[in-house]
Amino acid sequence: GLVATTSAGGARAARQTDWTLLAGRHVVVLPDADDAGEAYAADVSRLCRAAGAASVQVLRLAEHAPGLPRGGDLADVLAAADWCGLPLAEGAEPADVGELLLRLAADAEPQQPELVEGPVLRWFGHMQVKPVGWLWPGRIPTGCLTLLVGRPGAGKSFVTLDIAARVSQGTLWPDGTACQAGQVLLLASEDDPERVMLPRLQAAGANTQDVALLAGLRTLDEHGKAQERPITLADVVRLEQALENMPQCRLVVVDPIGNYLLAKTDTYRDNEVRAVLAPLAALAERRNLAVVVVCHTRKTLSDHADDLAMGSVGFVGLARAVWHVRWDPEDRERRLLLPGKCNLARAPHGLAFRIEGEPARLAWAAEPVELSADDAVRAELAAAKRGKRGPAPTAQADAVEWLRAALAAGPRPAAELEEEWCAGLGG
Repeated sequence: GLVATTSAGGARAARQTDWTLLAGRHVVVLPDADDAGEAYAADVSRLCRAAGAASVQVLRLAEHAPGLPRGGDLADVLAAADWCGLPLAEGAEPADVGELLLRLAADAEPQQPELVEGPVLRWFGHMQVKPVGWLWPGRIPTGCLTLLVGRPGAGKSFVTLDIAARVSQGTLWPDGTACQAGQVLLLASEDDPERVMLPRLQAAGANTQDVALLAGLRTLDEHGKAQERPITLADVVRLEQALENMPQCRLVVVDPIGNYLLAKTDTYRDNEVRAVLAPLAALAERRNLAVVVVCHTRKTLSDHADDLAMGSVGFVGLARAVWHVRWDPEDRERRLLLPGKCNLARAPHGLAFRIEGEPARLAWAAEPVELSADDAVRAELAAAKRGKRGPAPTAQADAVEWLRAALAAGPRPAAELEEEWCAGLGG
């Protein structure tokens, strides 16, 4: 009553057979009662797991059939008048042997998959579709990274604090969509928490009891004396430890990313950027968080907005959504939040805001902005060619921001800084 099969070519040739027909099936392996049978069972178990079998169990007949000869197999059991001593009632039939084998396999200890080096295959036929989750519907997804790009002074930190305030209260988003309330963790080291950040959060209407700042890490020296050091993205384990104390956390903000990289990280090397950001992206997915990473623009020009993000393409590559904060080319007091890359939904329209009041807060415009980030940078390039005055020069501010990020972990040789700066300019 059971489907039985084996491989061609003998006990040493299991790899020459296609095992993919066993994908999704519950497999019981019955090895011959000798060393060759044990080796064959180990090979078959690995091949069945690699093929996507739902489960694999090795059932050794000799442990239950004392009359089985050395090297014997199921054929010997079925040929013997007494079933080689299997515990079966008088008058048993082959179908009873099959039922017994299934019971014995179910009662056996589950076989632990053997760890072997090699490729890891995930079969789409065994996966379940996961719906995309959103912190801000259509704009900021959960379970992955969102990049917020802009020049110093454009208003990126204002935007992140406005977002944090809305999440802390569950206030409607600027486009009128609903916002689920939750806790927020900020990694922000440029602005003074009491003098700048707290007044701005209060002005934005935040529930400050649900917004926390990860200010650093406390360590103990060999004498047990406590000391604090800045946190970096090499400390993702500590970041997750902080999140254990925030069970309702829905948003993590890293502002700006340059301040949380190790001093030796070359932001223009794709592999180094991905090595830093990949654990953060994995954390976002594991805890279903929205992680907003603030990134400055590079000093070069481009007619593609996402190419202006600081450093290597790894920043944009790992993010699932990219937003750009730019000055309105027609109104220097008006800022624009414009879509760049958007992998998980159709790109939504942009938004506009002004920075008003004291303490300052964002005032969002009601009407949408039918402009992409690419459109905006192309308009700026065209205006520059015509000699039209655009936003205020930012070269000095760019240099200050770059130096602050480069020296965040402490002093560095001037020659090393010069070499890194020149590399950013393309040599």
